[in-house]
Amino acid sequence: MSRGLTYAIGRSLELGDEQQSATFIKPRRFCAMYFGFGVGLPQENSDQAAWRWFPKGEGRDYQFAETLKPLDAHREKLTVLQGLSHPNGRRMGGHDTGDTFLTGAFLNNKFLVNTISVDQLAHDWDKPGGAEKLGQWDRFMAEQLAYFLDRLESAQEDNGSLLDNSVVLYGSSNSVTHDNNNCPLVLAGGAAMGLKHGRCLKLSDTVPMSNLFATLLNCLGDSSPSFADSTGTIPELTSCFARRPVLKSRSFVSCFTPRVFQSVASTENSGLQFSRRSKLSP
Repeated sequence: MSRGLTYAIGRSLELGDEQQSATFIKPRRFCAMYFGFGVGLPQENSDQAAWRWFPKGEGRDYQFAETLKPLDAHREKLTVLQGLSHPNGRRMGGHDTGDTFLTGAFLNNKFLVNTISVDQLAHDWDKPGGAEKLGQWDRFMAEQLAYFLDRLESAQEDNGSLLDNSVVLYGSSNSVTHDNNNCPLVLAGGAAMGLKHGRCLKLSDTVPMSNLFATLLNCLGDSSPSFADSTGTIPELTSCFARRPVLKSRSFVSCFTPRVFQSVASTENSGLQFSRRSKLSP
């Protein structure tokens, strides 16, 4: 079996010297998109409730508010997750957890230097009219996600769409500004890898976010029994796993913030580690 495979949305490159076995392994892709500074969460009974990021209700009978309404066309292929966060992140500064969103690691902020950032917008979300202003920004980002999912859905492969064969995670490490609990998360795609959607899934805050990553690793064909501080998987997200040969490979994961591109590499039986960060062109 080939080693040194790199997967990115839209293409697969074989870097190893060995030849693949007679059984062709279809690409399994993972893309993570991260946005900073949290979201607007006005009370459900307030006059700003239409701009609350989390949907109203749970299970299959949930309703998007204005913020995530652009995703409504894809609701059968995505899940909104509530309640998850990284235990290590809860004891870190709100500006720092973006760097450990995909790792669950603890990062000592005494080594970090920060300046004024775009999250100044988010600091005013709970002031008069603030939830709508931040909600309009959140909606704009949801529109970009919807467009991305449209493109993946329209690209067909042998066993379904590109979206069916890709897992897309969209979210932040903050619920509201500097609150590292109850991360706002949307998980989409991966139907061909055993993920089932169409719900707003509320989970206990005792479930570490690493359980989500352990679940996704299983879907991607990794046999590792755990990831970081995981305590198990999230069975509510999966139908019966279609077991595939374990891929001894290197997976490419993309994590986007506005104008910043973060590359994350995953090697067999190891946690995700940041490898580089570079600016995107305007």
